Amino acid sequence: MDVTKRPILHGSAVLIYLLLFQRLQLHDVIVVTNKLARTRVTNGKAMFLDGVDGRTLAARRYRDLFNSFVSDIGGMEIASEAQLQLARRCAAMCCQAELMEAEFIAGVDMDLDGYLRLVGTLSRALSRLGVERKPRDVDDLSLDEYIEEQCGEDD
Repeated sequence: MDVTKRPILHGSAVLIYLLLFQRLQLHDVIVVTNKLARTRVTNGKAMFLDGVDGRTLAARRYRDLFNSFVSDIGGMEIASEAQLQLARRCAAMCCQAELMEAEFIAGVDMDLDGYLRLVGTLSRALSRLGVERKPRDVDDLSLDEYIEEQCGEDD
């Protein structure tokens, strides 16, 4: 197809229609994206899609976990979209695990198999994300010196 006669499309639904029903190849179509058409989540202006109250306890916990994971991988500035998506999934799994644990503590029977699968999946996802425990830099203090520093001497 001649480049000057390529259809200019706005939106993925039109693109799918043309590809399926007009028998066009992807290289025959010019797709125009509008930055204003992106969601608030994509633009970084919101944590959740519309209809989710971000003030609930669960939403605040989710946001705290997400921000912690993003901080652990270097911050929003250097994190890729894939890492951000994985951090979202990890935050959601952590919230779900915490809810299951709270119900267990309250005496509600726990789906142990589901809980263990969730924890295993979360562990693998955190490993893929690159979140790992970093050892803290410790001074070369002896145990006695450390205790003295922390507690002080009672003379």
